[in-house]
Amino acid sequence: MAAVVPIRELDTVLDSKTIEAMRRFSDVQVGWFWNIFLKLRVAPDFKLPFDDQFWSLTGARTKGYWLTQSAPVLACFERQSIAGQTWIWHSGLVRLAEAVSQFGNQPANEPEKSGKLTKKQRDSIKDLFLKSYTNYRKHIEPESSEEAFYKAAHKVSKQKKIPLVDAAEFIAAKVDEYSAATIKAGIHKQFIPYMGKWLRKGRYDDDPSEWVVSYELKGKEKVSKLQRNFDALKDA
Repeated sequence: MAAVVPIRELDTVLDSKTIEAMRRFSDVQVGWFWNIFLKLRVAPDFKLPFDDQFWSLTGARTKGYWLTQSAPVLACFERQSIAGQTWIWHSGLVRLAEAVSQFGNQPANEPEKSGKLTKKQRDSIKDLFLKSYTNYRKHIEPESSEEAFYKAAHKVSKQKKIPLVDAAEFIAAKVDEYSAATIKAGIHKQFIPYMGKWLRKGRYDDDPSEWVVSYELKGKEKVSKLQRNFDALKDA
């Protein structure tokens, strides 16, 4: 079952064909899509160079896996070669930017200047947290996790100079991607941190390939320690 994805832009940016395609995505492909989408939102002209290293921006663990599984994800985006350089973009984002520019509103990739959120924005962030927390494998300390989610979103908003709701979407996508990665790696939930701890340590900024490796090692160390203790009791 695919992870729950941020939904704020679906009605205004993503067309029905893309939404339907995403329903068939694996958890990993969902994570790739939103990593690309969110990076495009803050990129100049909402475009990114599509080169041999593009896969590393998506959160894919290896280039080989990306090449075999990325076709459905890339089909949701536009690509074109201009002056020898291939660029990738999302047509919905470009349309949104043009509409905002036409009506003189705040640009889509400019953060809120007033520092105040509307009720709709607050509800969107709350909804993103609740979906991520529900989707996360370890349901411990919800209030602490929610606080950590908001702090992480504020930090990302300032660092990337993007609206707070967009930053919350980024955090939610990373949480979902991490949870999916631990499931795929077969890591028991007792060996993963609760959501608040993971966010406070800023693990959403880590290379996704390190998420599983670090906790796989910790898990193996714990199992090894339990085995040693068991052997010691058996020999006593």
